[in-house]
Amino acid sequence: MIESVAVTVYCAISGVFVAVTLLEGWAARGGWTLLRFAGLAVGPVWPLLLCAFLAHHLLAPRRMPSLIRSL
Repeated sequence: MIESVAVTVYCAISGVFVAVTLLEGWAARGGWTLLRFAGLAVGPVWPLLLCAFLAHHLLAPRRMPSLIRSL
C-alpha cells in the first residue's frame, strides 16, 4: 500500500517536471533538439535528487557555528 502511494507521488512529481520541460520548449518555439530530448529524459531523475537533498538535510549532523571567541 505504502509503496503504491510512494510510486504514485513520485510519478506525479516527475510528470510535473516533464510537463514544465515541454512547456519551456513550446514557449521558446524551439525544435526537438538533442538537448530537449535530454531534458525530457532527465525529468524523472529530478525527484530522486530532491529526495536525496531532503534526506541529507534531515539526517546530517547539525554543526552549530561557534559564536564565542576563544581567548
